[in-house]
Amino acid sequence: MNLFLVALTAFIGAVIGYSVIGHGKPMDVLKPSMWMNLFSTIKDLLLSKEA
Repeated sequence: MNLFLVALTAFIGAVIGYSVIGHGKPMDVLKPSMWMNLFSTIKDLLLSKEA
């Protein structure tokens, strides 16, 4: 039950964050391409700080 609530909260937070704050389409958070782009951006930011 607790794991379900954590997953549900994370999903709702991602939908709200991406659609309200990021002005994207709410269901785009389910697209793997969106997550690949996000992880790529974070990786680039982390690597640029190391240099």
